Amino acid sequence: MTKFTVKVIKIVGVLALFAFSLAVWAQDEMAIVSGDTVEGQITDDAFEIRYPFSGKAGDVVIIRMESAGQDGGLQTPAFYVLLGDDQLIDSTRIFTLAQTFAYGVVQLPEDGDYVLLATRRDGQSGKSEGNFRLSFNVATRLAADTEISATGTDTSEQYYVIEPSGAFTLWYTKTGGRFTPSISISAIQDTGFSDQVAEMSGRFLDKGTLSITPDSGVLYVARVGKAFLSNSTGDVAYTLSYSASE
Repeated sequence: MTKFTVKVIKIVGVLALFAFSLAVWAQDEMAIVSGDTVEGQITDDAFEIRYPFSGKAGDVVIIRMESAGQDGGLQTPAFYVLLGDDQLIDSTRIFTLAQTFAYGVVQLPEDGDYVLLATRRDGQSGKSEGNFRLSFNVATRLAADTEISATGTDTSEQYYVIEPSGAFTLWYTKTGGRFTPSISISAIQDTGFSDQVAEMSGRFLDKGTLSITPDSGVLYVARVGKAFLSNSTGDVAYTLSYSASE
């Protein structure tokens, strides 16, 4: 009787451990797709959270990670983008604002399965714990002299890749909605650093252009989204295009 009881306890213990392992795996790995904004928590026991995603060669991925939560949140957010054993980008080397914010852009080198690894500065040896918010976007590629129609809101951002052969002009026209976004263009470096080179915004901005004379071989990303300190809300419909400057 005693032996039977002991065996049952052991089996129950193994099943409980197996269930616990499944729960930990589910918490620490969650697939992510373009347009997702997710929230998570970094602790001393769970200082890395994996977000697998699939990508294609040439895709431009924009990632933003910031502190979240009423308790002040994670004070030192950081992330990495991995392809197998290769580290493509390290946000701890490129963000330039407060430590509570990390941002980076990466152009994927090949078709395949990638991992966005959310963590904190200094990883396991780091001290900060708390909640974070992570947004993940794959930019839409703009073709020269081709107008696209799109929509957005004050809580979303849309990104567009521009690979110009020379000087170019970006054309924006608001076609509906109450929200008035900011339209900006940034030059993207190989390190993942984003350097804003032009912007237009304003409460009554319905139409406008941005003209750029690019550096040779530099990739550019246009962003349509809420301006810093703007109180404009609602949704918006717009058209966007670019063409060679005259």
